[in-house]
Amino acid sequence: MKMDTTVADLLHLVGWKAVSSVEYPEKRTIEIHLERDENFPCLCHRCGDRLRAKRGIYRSKVRHLPIFGFEVWLIFWRQKRHCPICNKARSEQVPFLADESPHLTTEYVFWAAKIMEISTPTRVAELVNLDEVTAWRIEYRHLKKLKRDYKIPQPKRIAVDEVYARKKNLYRGESRKEKFFTIIVDIDRKKVLWVSEGRKKEALDEFFKIIGPSGCAEIKSVATDEFDEFRQSIEEYCPKAKHVYDKFHFLRNFGDAVNDARNFLFKTAVPGTVARRKSAPKYKYNFIKRAENRTEEESQDLKDVMESNKMFCTLELIKERVLTMFDVGISVEEAKRIFNEVGKWIFEAGFPSLKKWYRRTSRIWSKIENYFTERVTSAISEGINNVIKSLKRRAYGYKDMEYFKLKIMQVAGYLKSRFFPNGKFDLLDGSKLIPISEG
Repeated sequence: MKMDTTVADLLHLVGWKAVSSVEYPEKRTIEIHLERDENFPCLCHRCGDRLRAKRGIYRSKVRHLPIFGFEVWLIFWRQKRHCPICNKARSEQVPFLADESPHLTTEYVFWAAKIMEISTPTRVAELVNLDEVTAWRIEYRHLKKLKRDYKIPQPKRIAVDEVYARKKNLYRGESRKEKFFTIIVDIDRKKVLWVSEGRKKEALDEFFKIIGPSGCAEIKSVATDEFDEFRQSIEEYCPKAKHVYDKFHFLRNFGDAVNDARNFLFKTAVPGTVARRKSAPKYKYNFIKRAENRTEEESQDLKDVMESNKMFCTLELIKERVLTMFDVGISVEEAKRIFNEVGKWIFEAGFPSLKKWYRRTSRIWSKIENYFTERVTSAISEGINNVIKSLKRRAYGYKDMEYFKLKIMQVAGYLKSRFFPNGKFDLLDGSKLIPISEG
């Protein structure tokens, strides 16, 4: 069957034209036979120089985009000629062949890569009848191409957190800090901006170096946990930014101290008493909860414990007072007053774990009180960390850490085709973009 002359244009086959096609309904395939344009230059597929004397030809069968559920194969004869630069026989350059495989077209590879943005290479390979290794190679190269054109959107407020990346050592003597990823998230856009290897100062330094001094100057606030090396990096590169110790980590540390105090009272309680029975470890969450969140049964249990041992009453008062620090409308001055008041109660009661918590928190209070002016937390980072853990479980772990980082930036960041109109990264909202090569 003769083909219409517009088919070559529809297929975007530069330097080639369609001459015929054969349909195989029982196999659900279509074969399109191509012929090379005589005026198209014959170039080396390695160095790009013009090829000279002929060395032979061979038949190529290349997979193209499917049509109406039919697999489409392009069939043509490819020349081999002598290359004066390589000084050997080389195959001619075919513009529509993909770098990932000489048996796939660039359009097919791009289409498959877009599907892999919402599924795994294994599932896509099964869907489109593709080899799993080839599917993985397609996605990996696609992600690296997107990263090459990626520009970091200028952030105003960022959250920094770490996530456990792997268990096995990549080299002998590797420290545990090296097995983490440092995740930098734009709080306003709720997207991952960058992923660095390791949980150390250098990991955050890498991001600040990329965005440069002008980018660092635009950052108004940074939310982190109490990891000291992050503090050092922020003070070095973003001295004008407000460093906020995250309230969720603050409350988690406080909850651990309350639980240790509960455990201390449980161990010192008289065996057989209500205080001993209902302050056991299985009741620990009842002592950490806010009073308004307890069920009637839980409230009654706690009431019985406090009537049996007045120290539990003091522990409950301290816990409830600390939680009021983060109520809506609390100012820096009010928060400081509550904190000082709680400190007096703690030292009067003599709870060892709470005294230790209070001393440690006092040393970093300046970072905690920034929360009451900036109102930023790393909550979005904690949510993204759950996404990353799900991603790792779905893949049963990653051996290639660079690929894992790119997948994180794809699933939770900007390495998706929709952010690359015309092949270049653009948010289409006038955002200032910082090329990653600046660092």
